[in-house]
Amino acid sequence: MLKRFVVLAAVAVLVAIALWAYVWRPALWLLLLVGPAAGVLIHDLVQVRHTILRNFPLLGHLRYFFEDFRQHVRQYFIQADDE
Repeated sequence: MLKRFVVLAAVAVLVAIALWAYVWRPALWLLLLVGPAAGVLIHDLVQVRHTILRNFPLLGHLRYFFEDFRQHVRQYFIQADDE
């Protein structure tokens, strides 16, 4: 129920910004910033494979980014666990 409300709210915000951009052209920049974030939000709420992305849509991507980045940081700055 809440998921459906959030998806509908994200779509409504996108439509409102698009209508505003029709009247005032500089609002297209706002659509370029908010549009991809809303798209990722909607995709993450609808998908069923990753629980973290479903529960924390945008912050979950940061977790996976830092999880991937961790091995590079350990390689250069932190010694291995057995040393």
